[in-house]
Amino acid sequence: MPGPGAGAAIRPAAPEAAADGDECRLQIKDQDGSVACVFTLPAAATVAQVHEQLLARGVVDADLPYELRTAFPARVLRDVAETLHAARLTPSATLCVRTRGLLG
Repeated sequence: MPGPGAGAAIRPAAPEAAADGDECRLQIKDQDGSVACVFTLPAAATVAQVHEQLLARGVVDADLPYELRTAFPARVLRDVAETLHAARLTPSATLCVRTRGLLG
């Protein structure tokens, strides 16, 4: 069953970011800090679509609670309806996956 925004165009990450800010290149780091995946979404995509990508790529387990955090400045992305542009993640950002059971 497709989730919200399942039809958004998703492309493999390109080395160069779009100059006009219409794309967002995301580097996702796992709990131990290693790079789990890198992908590009439209800047108008939502945080929910990032979560969908993490599930589809096997970075997170649907049965385990986790949160997405920005690397700098450190903040938790809680509003799943927020666009990547509104979340100030364009043109590129590093996000960290933190399992809630391991949060300190």
